[in-house]
Amino acid sequence: MLYKSLVGPILEYACPVWSPHLVKDILAIEKVQRRASRIALGQKPREMPYKEQCKLLNWNSLQHQREYLSLVECYKTVFTLNGLHLNNYFEGCRSKRTRVNHPFKIQTKSARINAFMYSFFVRIIKEWNNLPNHLFGHDINDINANRFKSSLKKWMSIH
Repeated sequence: MLYKSLVGPILEYACPVWSPHLVKDILAIEKVQRRASRIALGQKPREMPYKEQCKLLNWNSLQHQREYLSLVECYKTVFTLNGLHLNNYFEGCRSKRTRVNHPFKIQTKSARINAFMYSFFVRIIKEWNNLPNHLFGHDINDINANRFKSSLKKWMSIH
């Protein structure tokens, strides 16, 4: 209970900002969740695999949680719900293929510096473009972040 109310929200907040290239930081954050899961189950180190502990506690892996939160933030950016303007970070996808998952596909702007090339805006595009159409609702005027979050949670099997 302590983990869910105190440590969990801090880790969830930190998830979207980790860079996949800062392995040391990712391992430190994962270590906290591993230790918390062991304490919550009253186990000794290496008594049970970490994935099984997460299943027993009904917790998501931090990688899975990070992907979910990143997709939610991308939704807010695409529909300008967070104050960021889409055109500053993404371009609309110019490809007009017939097998489109959804009409809100994006592509990156060209990046000249490493800080942008390894940023959230480049990292999330593949996951965003592969989302199914039913997550976005039926109408362009029906933009609702809470509905998107609940649909995304169900689709990704997030607890």
